[in-house]
Amino acid sequence: MLYISSSGDLVAGWRNVWADWAMHITQANAFYSQPIFEVFQNHPIYSGIPLSYPFVINLLSGLLMRLGVPLVEAFIVPSLLLSFILLFGLYYFGKTLTQSAKQTLLAITLFLTSGGLGFMYFFSDLQQDSSWQRILYPLHEYTHMKDIGYYWTTTLLAHLVPQRAFLLGMTVGVFILTYLYYHFKHSFSKTTPAKMFLLGLSTGLIAYMHNHTLIMLFLISAWLFVWSRSSWRHWFSYAFGTALTALPFFYYLGGPEFSQYVKWYPGWLANKQELDQPAWWFWFKNWGLFLPLFIVGFKATVKEYKDQVFIGGFIFLFFLANLFIFQPSSWDNAKLFLWVYLVFSFPVAGLLLKVWQRHFGKILTFLLFIILTTSGGLDLMRVLNTSKESFVMVSNEELKLAAEFRQQTTSNDLVLTSTNHLNWVPVAAGRRIVMGYPGWLWSHGIKYAQKEADIKKIYQGLPEAPTLLKKYGITYVVVDKKTEEEFGSTDYYFKLRYPLVYSSPFGNIYKVNH
Repeated sequence: MLYISSSGDLVAGWRNVWADWAMHITQANAFYSQPIFEVFQNHPIYSGIPLSYPFVINLLSGLLMRLGVPLVEAFIVPSLLLSFILLFGLYYFGKTLTQSAKQTLLAITLFLTSGGLGFMYFFSDLQQDSSWQRILYPLHEYTHMKDIGYYWTTTLLAHLVPQRAFLLGMTVGVFILTYLYYHFKHSFSKTTPAKMFLLGLSTGLIAYMHNHTLIMLFLISAWLFVWSRSSWRHWFSYAFGTALTALPFFYYLGGPEFSQYVKWYPGWLANKQELDQPAWWFWFKNWGLFLPLFIVGFKATVKEYKDQVFIGGFIFLFFLANLFIFQPSSWDNAKLFLWVYLVFSFPVAGLLLKVWQRHFGKILTFLLFIILTTSGGLDLMRVLNTSKESFVMVSNEELKLAAEFRQQTTSNDLVLTSTNHLNWVPVAAGRRIVMGYPGWLWSHGIKYAQKEADIKKIYQGLPEAPTLLKKYGITYVVVDKKTEEEFGSTDYYFKLRYPLVYSSPFGNIYKVNH
């Protein structure tokens, strides 16, 4: 998923990694090349505000780089280790929930190959080209076809591989969820308020790892509390511990617009502002037979009252996430739905095992399994062909330029650049920039319109430019093709007024504060 090519380029082995890991590498390089506490107070891609992002996974990679671990290994090794721990955690959770190894392994398989009915288009594509090459490398993704309303994207490719914070959050969260379920089921008779307090301290730390996992745990805990109010001392201890460790993050690093994240948005992506289609049709296309099988499986296999209540919490979460979004980007609710998909997978797996034991059940079970897993399986098979799915993130020449620029500058220097998500200054050099990719800023609730307008004035050399350079404390200005396309930059303006400190095929760098 990330490697150095034979020509020395930093390459992503999948488009979602190419898109998402640019931000993660930017943060890790900031932690590597800048004082850590300065990074907390100065967002690597938006100067002047705290780092309002769960940072732990990128801090870990940054610390590994400080120890001399190369960038690629500093990213891949933690992801591999977390993946193995997550698999163990999923098994531990499933075995605790179902008491069945077979049901657990089947449920995990369904979860990791999640997808809807998009695979039907694969057979249509095969009518045009039935070669082995097309079979082994399908024409496109079948869980993600936005033009016809398939948005889900299978679990690994949408979340666990590209979203490093989600991988860490789910890995930690699944163990906490297992503990909560186990003691809820036993009416908290096998634990104490003191132990629940310690669990709360651990839960609060997830705020620094992954927000949506914390949201899930908050909502499920609230649901379980309603059904176990007699154990209020345990719940109070748990909530108090969670608050102690979580609130400092939201107070110091929560971001300028955090209080405005929650929004009424019925239908989620089926909303009128998005696909404008019936919600049931959206879910049928994107999850296929999964929801109907869950409904049947829940009634047929979940017999114990407290198991029904626990899984009922995720039914509640499913409806809640279909009514509200919890971040500016509506797509981010998928991180909540993925937890729903995980828990729903166990009754679905239980139903398949029951059907398997019936007369002619093996054929029906096999067909249902194929319907549930083919779309995700095709996408996973496709992404294995990294020779066709790789994208250069930072070229060898840019990496060399970044290394030289980092040596010649300090962590206090602020650089004005384009907002390209793969800009070499933040991604490879680890230097602070005035403003980065708007798509990230918007999804984190950061309002950037005024700063963007000011940057345009600077690049165009308007009369306000010198004042604005001082206002933001800018040290260097990069003028290149991207800044020309984005802001209409004029190299002539800076040549007349400021020393040129570096010139390369990737643009000119001027020192504007010396």
